[in-house]
Amino acid sequence: MAWFFVGGETTGQCGAVITPLVERALRRGHIPEAYLAEVLQRLATMTK
Repeated sequence: MAWFFVGGETTGQCGAVITPLVERALRRGHIPEAYLAEVLQRLATMTK
C-alpha cells in the first residue's frame, strides 16, 4: 500500500496502528470515526 508512505517517513507507522483499529470497529459494527474518537479520548485521560 503505497499510500501509507505519503506525507513522511513515519506515516507508514501511523497507518499500521490506525488501520487495525478501523478494521476492528467495522467488524464489530461500529462507526470507525466514533470508535476512534472514543479510543483517543480514553487514551488522553489515562495516567499510566
